[in-house]
Amino acid sequence: MTLFRLLRGLLLLAIVSYVSFTAGQISNRWGTGFRTYELARAIPPPGLLLSESEECLEPDQQERELVRLAVDVLEFPSHQSGFLSIGAQESLAHPLLRTGVGKNNRVCDQIEDFERAADLVRGSDHSRDGRIVEYQLNLIARLPEIEEELAGIVAASAFNDQRQDSGIFPYLDIRPMARSTLAGLGSHSKPYANLAFEQISIDDAMGTGAAQIAVAGGHPQALQIVERLMAETLVVLPKDKPVPWHIRNRLYEMAHALAFGGDAAKQYLAPLHDLMKRTVQSAAPPFGMGELPPRKMCPVLAKILGLPVLKLEYRYCADKDAPSEQ
Repeated sequence: MTLFRLLRGLLLLAIVSYVSFTAGQISNRWGTGFRTYELARAIPPPGLLLSESEECLEPDQQERELVRLAVDVLEFPSHQSGFLSIGAQESLAHPLLRTGVGKNNRVCDQIEDFERAADLVRGSDHSRDGRIVEYQLNLIARLPEIEEELAGIVAASAFNDQRQDSGIFPYLDIRPMARSTLAGLGSHSKPYANLAFEQISIDDAMGTGAAQIAVAGGHPQALQIVERLMAETLVVLPKDKPVPWHIRNRLYEMAHALAFGGDAAKQYLAPLHDLMKRTVQSAAPPFGMGELPPRKMCPVLAKILGLPVLKLEYRYCADKDAPSEQ
């Protein structure tokens, strides 16, 4: 009976995914004359959350079975598994959440499950059948090892001359997300570093996503350019006022580019520290914009410095109950 409920839940997830995708495509097809497309943010998808992390809970037996069941679906070609394949990939693309009193806790990923998922994706047509969308990029970012061909599929989306439609939201171009995903694939980003370097800018998420790839790919001038663009953006902003929302987003994306630089990025942190000493605008619908410290940059800075978040010099980084900016 437990297995039946798991199968039913996975099938329901697949149906919901398909309905969301179809609704987005219909809206795109019939509404393009009335709205303009926006770019997704260039924020790297999160990778695996493993057991040694303090931010996740060990999975119970049912949670383990659910993940393994999703991986089992990947044994079947996508043309056979259909919507069930979509549901399985959607499930694996994000950490499981365990509902608690007042909050949801993330469940630790088991590396052996995702190693098996990587093997199955590597030898199948999953993520190779048509244009890739968000859940596929998220899943690729969570696979322990991928092959060059799969990285090439991500790059084809990231550097495509045509917009790449979201599978969830109408009028959203996900090429910046594909660029961030490619940057997170380690050595697989290196063949694209020179191309990305030529496209670096802080004007939009395509330019900041390019910066992430150029840094991750090891371009020798990329970190210097990122630091300069961040500094030039901040120097004209008054320090006694919050950083405007759209500028904040670009600065955050450039900070993620620094984080791909490893130890070498430590000497380019002056503008990030400048940002950490300010406040930023945060969306607070329906009330407009609020003002908060840039807490989302705490784990980014901690990653660059190789420190726990709680050890950073900025007190707000240690406040786990404070709201994060939106």
